[in-house]
Amino acid sequence: MKEKPSKLDAHAERLDEWFGVEKKTLAEVRDQLKRDGCSVSLSRLSGWWSARQGHLQEAMLLAQITNGARQCREVEQQFSTNPAPELETIIKLQRVLIMKLSVQANADPELIELVARLTKPTMEYAKLQEKRRELELQESKYRDLVATQKRALEKELGQAKSSGGITPDTLERIERELKLL
Repeated sequence: MKEKPSKLDAHAERLDEWFGVEKKTLAEVRDQLKRDGCSVSLSRLSGWWSARQGHLQEAMLLAQITNGARQCREVEQQFSTNPAPELETIIKLQRVLIMKLSVQANADPELIELVARLTKPTMEYAKLQEKRRELELQESKYRDLVATQKRALEKELGQAKSSGGITPDTLERIERELKLL
C-alpha cells in the first residue's frame, strides 16, 4: 500500500539536512518550516521523519545489496582469469595484516580488539594444519605397519610352500590375513 503524499515531501531535502547534518530538534525544524509558510504539528513532523528515515535506510540497504552483487560479479570475473588465492596464502596475508594492525594499535587502542578477532581464525587454521599433519603421520605409520605385516605373511607363506610343511589351516589363516590387508 502506497503512502499518501505529504506536504512535507516538498521539503524533504532541506529536512534531511536539518535533521541529519545540522542536528536540529523537532521544535526548531517546525519553527523554520512555519517561517517558510508550512505549518505542521510536532507529532506529524516526527511521524514523517520516522517514515523518511525508514525509507532512507531501505534505499541504503538496497544500494548496498546492489553494490555487493556488482562487486561479487567483478571478483568472480577476475577469478575466472586469475584463480583465487589458496587458503594458505590468505592466512599469510591475514598474518601480515595482524602484524600491521598490532603496530598501529599502539597509536589506536581500539585496533587491539580487531587484532584479537583477526588472530582467532589464524590460530584455528594453524590448529587444523597441525591436526592434518598428525593425521597424515598416523596414516603413513599405519600403511608402513600393514606393508610390514604383509611382507612377513608373504615370507611365511613362501617358506611354508617351499618346505612343503604348511597345513591347510595355516594356509587358510595366512590367505585370510593377506586379504584383510
